[in-house]
Amino acid sequence: MNVLFDTNVVIDLFTDTDDFEAAFTAVDIALLRDFKLWMPACATPSIRYLLTARKLMAATEARKAFGDLLRLFSIADTTSGDCLAAYEHEHRDYEDDLIAYSAYRTGMDFIVTRNGRDFEKSPVPALSPAEFVDLFKPPNIAYGWEALPEE
Repeated sequence: MNVLFDTNVVIDLFTDTDDFEAAFTAVDIALLRDFKLWMPACATPSIRYLLTARKLMAATEARKAFGDLLRLFSIADTTSGDCLAAYEHEHRDYEDDLIAYSAYRTGMDFIVTRNGRDFEKSPVPALSPAEFVDLFKPPNIAYGWEALPEE
């Protein structure tokens, strides 16, 4: 299964918030299930920039963290056709539409995002990190912030 993680979920992996737990769990479940992790090429400059702009880490740490992301996630390319499709079908946010049409063309099964509303008309189903976890988490898995499942 191919799962594209939106910019906000990738950035959440570097935060100290409840959003981190949801993003981490979604990525971990995808890895446990042997799904292929993707991030959109059009989002990589924003991801790289936000690591330092939001003061999540120093520039040298951000460069290393971004390199780690590039080894963990495959990159879904963006073509001129994706740009045209996003423009022609623009709903709420051009960048999100661009991600949606790139995800569609590259054969993604799901987009994991915190901006589900911006993906309501996406040709690829969008799930929040929590929805993704609910759908794919094996029943025998628990994380430190969760209660163990009952037998």
